[in-house]
Amino acid sequence: MRYHEGKKRVVPIDMGVGELSPPYVLRIFRQFGFSDEEIENLLR
Repeated sequence: MRYHEGKKRVVPIDMGVGELSPPYVLRIFRQFGFSDEEIENLLR
């Protein structure tokens, strides 16, 4: 994986929503440096 271990990432999350939208979750994974293929494998 391409994410950097030991580095902290800040991801804003609206705590007032009941659930996170799929596009928002994908954006979070991409901020961590995951490829589309890695994201797909994680979500299986």
